[in-house]
Amino acid sequence: MAVLTKLSWAIVDEGHLPSIAQASYLNLILNTAAHHAANSNARGWNMATVFDDIGNDSAGIFRGLWPYWMDKSNSISNSFELDGMFLLTAPNMSGKSTLMRSTAAAALLTNCGLCAPVENGSSLRR
Repeated sequence: MAVLTKLSWAIVDEGHLPSIAQASYLNLILNTAAHHAANSNARGWNMATVFDDIGNDSAGIFRGLWPYWMDKSNSISNSFELDGMFLLTAPNMSGKSTLMRSTAAAALLTNCGLCAPVENGSSLRR
């Protein structure tokens, strides 16, 4: 027990504690990124292209977007271009909220530089 006490005081006294905390935080970030990459690859997610707003009226093109909480084989994919205001109407329980949630999640994941449940060729304005 005395050995661990001496070691802990040496770590604190010599100023190594911030380095250990930073290494632990970096390990958490890298582990999370690796976990996301492995799971998104297994689920068939792709990286959408992010572009800057340079003379382009389109906010994004989603190809083969599907709900992130569902398996791709059990859902219906949607492809559309965001180029203006939309009025989304349909009967109850027809997927309006699912489409909006899926679009928002894919846009957030893409702008964070992560894979999203979209097919190749999808793009989104920064």
